[in-house]
Amino acid sequence: IGLFVLVALASSVYLFFGVNQISARNITITLSAPFAIAAGEKLPLQVSISNQNTVQIESATLILNYPAGNKTGNEEAKDLYEERIAIDNITPGEAVNIPVNVLMFGEENEEKEIKASIEYRVTGSNGTFFKDAEPVKIKINSSPLVLRVDSIEKVSSGQEIEIKITLQSNAAVVQRNILVSASFPNSFTFVKSDPEPSYGQNEWLIDEIEPESSKVITLHGEISGVANEVSEIQLQAGAPRTDNQFIMGSVLTKAKTSYTMERPFIDVEVAINQDTDGKAVINAGEEANVTIRVKNTLEETIYDMRVEVA
Repeated sequence: IGLFVLVALASSVYLFFGVNQISARNITITLSAPFAIAAGEKLPLQVSISNQNTVQIESATLILNYPAGNKTGNEEAKDLYEERIAIDNITPGEAVNIPVNVLMFGEENEEKEIKASIEYRVTGSNGTFFKDAEPVKIKINSSPLVLRVDSIEKVSSGQEIEIKITLQSNAAVVQRNILVSASFPNSFTFVKSDPEPSYGQNEWLIDEIEPESSKVITLHGEISGVANEVSEIQLQAGAPRTDNQFIMGSVLTKAKTSYTMERPFIDVEVAINQDTDGKAVINAGEEANVTIRVKNTLEETIYDMRVEVA
């Protein structure tokens, strides 16, 4: 019995500390990247994987998860969400360094997080094991584009306004294939723009912007609403998705403008037989006296006014 216990104890120690022992605690995976980067630049990401087990790990695959809006660092520049890189086997004591290039996009001062993990197998097991790395955070310290909006702050219902959208280059290289998108409130009705929208009434595609130059979009719209109502137009510019050029893939800059609805500069009052509450009652065949009162609420004279009665 004593011999049996001794052999069992020795076997347990051997299995726990023996040469065939493999543990995820003996696998280290680390991400190295700069603390900050300009939007649109290549991020020099370095992934290091070390196997401190006494046996090799097999069929290893590095899995990288990126935030929305990033693209591959090659000429095609496709949208990038998850990347899988095959490593195959990592022998005992071996350290593998894997360089990764990715184009980082985002707004100025926005923080991006990249996650990494390794998927692997071990000899004699059909299971798949994982080891996660500590995520790395990168700050976007500047944007290659700046968006400005010029518009009036107070409008009257029925008034047509002009909005000037300026897209300024803040990069040392040419910026190509830029999508400008606008989101209008219910009180805004699109009339026209120069240049005309590339899609619908709120999407503009800009082929390229030279360094230190700008592109201007002049937008016209008609406003309708009630007094003191506040509405907001939101704008964003960035790189479109590769599978649909009219859907924003990565936002580089945002801007917004708001306007407050003032009292209409013309008041119109209709009275039927001196009844102004809109519920006048008259008998069939009876003659009714209809009075239309038009008032200028401004301090300036209004010219060329026309009144239509139906």
